[in-house]
Formats: sequence, C-alpha cells, structure tokens
Amino acid sequence: SYEVARVVRIQALVRRFLCYTAYKRRRENREKHRVNVARELLETERQYVRSLESAIQSYYDRLIFNCKVCSSSASADKPILELDKLQAMFGNLPEIRNFNTNFLQELTARCEHFDNNTKLGDLFLKWGPFFKIYITYCNNHERAT
Repeated sequence: SYEVARVVRIQALVRRFLCYTAYKRRRENREKHRVNVARELLETERQYVRSLESAIQSYYDRLIFNCKVCSSSASADKPILELDKLQAMFGNLPEIRNFNTNFLQELTARCEHFDNNTKLGDLFLKWGPFFKIYITYCNNHERAT
C-alpha cells in the first residue's frame, strides 16, 4: 500500500509536469501567433497605404493638375477627364489615404516594441468610427464604374 501510494504520487507528478509543459508550449505558440498576426497586420497596412499613395500620386494628382491647367489657361486644350468625372472616379480616396496614414502611424508606434502585453484592440475601437469613410467610397462605386 505504501508502494501503491508512492506510484500514484509519482504518476500525479508526471501528469502535472506533462500538463505544464503542454500548457507552456501552447502559451509560447499563442505568443508567437500574436506576434505574427501583429506583424502581418502592420505589413498589410503599410502596403495598403503605399498603394493608396501610389494611386493618388500616379493618377489622381496628375489628372487634377491636368484639369486645373486646362480650365485656367487660355489654351484650347481639353482636360483628359472633367473634374466631376474625376471626382466620381476617385471619390474620397485622398481622405481614405489620410485616414489610413494616421492609423498606420499609431499602429507602427504600437508594434515597434510588440510583446505579449501589447494590445491592439483599443486602436480599432479608437479608429473604428473613422472606418465609416469607406461607406462613401463604396457607395460611390456604382458612379465610378
């Protein structure tokens, strides 16, 4: 009976150790997963802001400039796109770029020293109401195409 009690106690210790190592492994995996998700979120947002910036610089700004030059000069040149069509086509893209640039700055600051205690959810709660800016853009899609 002493031997049985000793074996039961050893089994309990081994089970506790195995449970702890499994828990520790899951926790480490969860922490790595959080870091990877934050990294992916940050990189995706960076790429998105770069794409917005590229679209605005390569197309929107040049077409706006073309509209202003053609409408303000005495030349007989017609703009490539009329201003109302240009605005229908691009909608509020510059505002979306500005919003996402500001969001990216805060996200970057938060992710610079990302660890297991870093929280990101409050950024989405803070900026959540501003994501409504996309409603205007999406509602304008029918007019833009």
